Amino acid sequence: MTGWRLFLSALLILLIGLPVLLPLVECFQLGHLSYLETDADYLMQLARNTLFLIGGTLALALPVGTFLAVLLFRTDLPWRRFWIVGTLMVLFVPLPMLMAAWTALFGIDGWWPIAGWRLNQSQAWTIGLYPAVWVHGLAGIPWVVLIVGNGLCWIERELEEDALLHVGPWSVLWQVTLPRCRGSLAAAALWLSLATFAEIGITNYLQLPTLAEEVQTQFSSGTREALARSVLLSLPIVLAISGLLLWLTPRLENLLPPLQGWLAPPRPFPLGSARWPLAWLLAGFAAVLVLTPLASLMWQVGLAGSPRAWSLHQAWARLGSDSRVVLPLVLQTFATAGAAAFITSGLGLMTCWLARDSRWFRGLVLVLMVFVWSLPGPVIGIGLKETVNAIMDVLEKMHVPIEPVKMLLYDGPSPLPVMWAQTVRFLPVATALLWPWVRTVPRELLESARLEGARPLQEMTAVIWPLVARGFGWTFLIIAALCLSEVAASNRVETPGWKTFANVLFDRMHYRFASPIAAMCLILLGCLLALFGLGMLCRACLRRILRPGAW
Repeated sequence: MTGWRLFLSALLILLIGLPVLLPLVECFQLGHLSYLETDADYLMQLARNTLFLIGGTLALALPVGTFLAVLLFRTDLPWRRFWIVGTLMVLFVPLPMLMAAWTALFGIDGWWPIAGWRLNQSQAWTIGLYPAVWVHGLAGIPWVVLIVGNGLCWIERELEEDALLHVGPWSVLWQVTLPRCRGSLAAAALWLSLATFAEIGITNYLQLPTLAEEVQTQFSSGTREALARSVLLSLPIVLAISGLLLWLTPRLENLLPPLQGWLAPPRPFPLGSARWPLAWLLAGFAAVLVLTPLASLMWQVGLAGSPRAWSLHQAWARLGSDSRVVLPLVLQTFATAGAAAFITSGLGLMTCWLARDSRWFRGLVLVLMVFVWSLPGPVIGIGLKETVNAIMDVLEKMHVPIEPVKMLLYDGPSPLPVMWAQTVRFLPVATALLWPWVRTVPRELLESARLEGARPLQEMTAVIWPLVARGFGWTFLIIAALCLSEVAASNRVETPGWKTFANVLFDRMHYRFASPIAAMCLILLGCLLALFGLGMLCRACLRRILRPGAW
């Protein structure tokens, strides 16, 4: 196993560590530490905006998401499976598309324009902190629902049953279930904070200066010295987040439930006469937050003439004409995200498996993953760009033909740079998601397999994989959803001829919101619905084949 760990260590350092270290080395070479003192006021402004954005997102998403998680995962609410599947589907909506939907509703050219959303009347789009908090908060609610909901399902059943002998079910929920679920609540808050800190898809469009956005701005329009300076400015908060993660990780791990909590799911709490009122209340909540922005997109697609008026014929013609261009882009994006998610999930599973019984390897993985997860997305994109340039220089000095490598990594069309960026950004997520599954594999099974002479690959395929296959599937879906939304790193390394939907939408939204953007969003939504429908059909057919009469 030592050889496997050394090989994977070298692979992680080259694949993940090198793109992370190169921009930091360059920022110390070209930037000066004195900038931290001279730009202290500007740094404080960026940090203040970033912290306000994170705090507002948590204040909106955590309470709402936790309440919905309790309803969907631990009560007898009607249509629970439907709502859970719908929540999972919302994760696949790219963040720029969510911004586009709410802009179509409340923007300056929207269906119901709101003056409070635009701070500067001379600007052609909505800007400011409040819409950024609103969109990030809404995007974070499904993540909180799934993270906290799964944590609620891992509570030891015997703890709740013992408490039910003394108090009522809702007292058990408040006094036993939620306190036992504090690890999942902390994980949800941590996930939202890191995702909001590293993302630029919303803040760039809304012209909200944050630490990640400053790096993106300097990369797009500044010199190398200005870029190094901006990376240097983000280092203090990155180091602070890394230290916090290193301190929190072992404590969060200790809060994970034992294996029996996974095998014996707890009983649902009865809602009684409130079942159907809560079901209709949830339906109204979903209609307001989902159907209203979708209707505004359809309204934007059908606008035509002067003065503008809505026309069903115009909407249908627009969707038909744009689908010929957008559909290949959507399918290309799905293929890229699926391949990147599979590679990332597989690499995360290998990492967790080899880190389970090795303290030195676990420490290396922890430090590397924590630091990568703490970095803003644009810094990772800059590192990948520098890594590609360094590879070209090394190959040229070695007199190796660089044309094939240049085509794959620079000239294109090639999906490899985008997949590389997505793997670097989301490998820490995959590792964090898979670690609880690998951790709870009984040690006795592993020791028995080793005593019988099982080789490492046999141990993985015969012992680890059967117990973590379900977790791998969920991790693959979550990473694929994240890859569909990724903009911050991949937009720096895309090759000509190979674009992703999120990056194309992100670029076009800066040229004023219009019908083609709304059409792109609706076409993607139609493809997601078709893909989910096909997935549910395949699942039903597979269950009928494996277990006749199950449905």
